[in-house]
Amino acid sequence: MSASANLGRMFMDEMHGRGPSKSMADQLADIKELQSKVSGIVLSNNSFSARNGINLSRGDVANLAGRWTALFVGKACDLECKFCPQPPKPSLEDDIVNKTGVTTSFNHVGSLDEISIVVGKACIDNRIDAVGISGGEPLLYLDRIARVLEFIKTMSPNTYVYLYTNGTKLNQGTAKELASFGIDEVRIDLAASNFSKLSLKALENASSWFPRVVVESPSLKDTFEKFSKHKCKIVDSGIQQINLCEMVINKYNAHHYVNEPYYIFNPYRKGGGMELDYEHFDKIESFDRLVPTWSRPQAYRVMDMFSDVRSRLTIHDISQGVHFKSEAPF
Repeated sequence: MSASANLGRMFMDEMHGRGPSKSMADQLADIKELQSKVSGIVLSNNSFSARNGINLSRGDVANLAGRWTALFVGKACDLECKFCPQPPKPSLEDDIVNKTGVTTSFNHVGSLDEISIVVGKACIDNRIDAVGISGGEPLLYLDRIARVLEFIKTMSPNTYVYLYTNGTKLNQGTAKELASFGIDEVRIDLAASNFSKLSLKALENASSWFPRVVVESPSLKDTFEKFSKHKCKIVDSGIQQINLCEMVINKYNAHHYVNEPYYIFNPYRKGGGMELDYEHFDKIESFDRLVPTWSRPQAYRVMDMFSDVRSRLTIHDISQGVHFKSEAPF
């Protein structure tokens, strides 16, 4: 284990020692109260997901149904986000030299072609409906994206493919190139670059080339403030959806959040997440999600702020309950 991972583990141990600020049951009760105040809200997955707009992206429909996978085309990234739950990133040169194998969100590992074929076959066999291309920052790997799309769209032309990006490299030329590969949707994380001019401009660039453009960012302490400041630019860009994802604290980002109030999301815990369920003791630690109590409520403040445009812009709250998956669909 690396020195940074050891340090992260120390901070996690400190947080576990301090204990959660509230139970999962109390946190979910507070969220349900917020949901009850949103006019026209649509709930799914036992209230772990909610939206206040007309419809969801096909990618999110597949996600909520457990019929999707993410394919990570590389590990390098051009940003260092303090909230990122992934291991420290290699440089692009190191990632290429080491010929890093690509992976999926269900821990398939192999060469680019091997994993593309595995995912393509899952699409053909009607086991998944959508594929998310992620990283690192996937726009550092345009050649890999092209190769993945060549396999998937040839094997299963109707499979919905969307791409995650921080937006800093999504200019008009890159957007046009991605569209030519067969990407159906682009998702831009505005928080990654702290709502930079480049990422805000990327919303416009993407809207020129893709039928669906989504902002997907973690729900952070300043999420409401940032979206409020840039609301007009976001609405005018023509995007159709904002996904706000409940943040998770792990050994890779714990040093930034060690003193924050949190609750534990874990379906294998009893007593609203406060007690150990010894019947599933082997799964307790592996499925523990330490989540800031302030994260998910931010989504409902943003919903309220954008309520005047909900006929054309959907706000989607995605909690850790949506992210939890017990087994792969393929």
